Amino acid sequence: MTLNGIFRLKPCALDARTFVGYSCELTLTVSWMTTGTKARLTDLETIAREAFAALGTDQQIAPFSERFPGFDLQAAYQVAALLKSMRASRGELPVGRKIGFTNRTIWAEYRVYAPIWGYVYNRTVITLLRSERGFL
Repeated sequence: MTLNGIFRLKPCALDARTFVGYSCELTLTVSWMTTGTKARLTDLETIAREAFAALGTDQQIAPFSERFPGFDLQAAYQVAALLKSMRASRGELPVGRKIGFTNRTIWAEYRVYAPIWGYVYNRTVITLLRSERGFL
């Protein structure tokens, strides 16, 4: 399985009673690849640096799986760990996780057979104040 990385800003209802949050997350589009190769550590570090540099730019980046043979789900989680460390170095803290592909009815369409997740950070979630008229 290979993963294509795209950064997007997506609304995310965190707690409908008190606030709504927005998170900048790494959305992974999944497709199958049967090369049998594994991503090298240097490739994972390169991917992590590129993804880190793209944070906050609102620009799409080319799919990693097209440029790095063997970039699979395991490699993506290794990159997530590297990104977590990089973000922590600039003071960001993980405050939760965004879970994707929880709707089993779409798994076959995307050839995904389990949920995937990514960290949500204190700088990527915004708490909106609630007023009598709704959220501010």
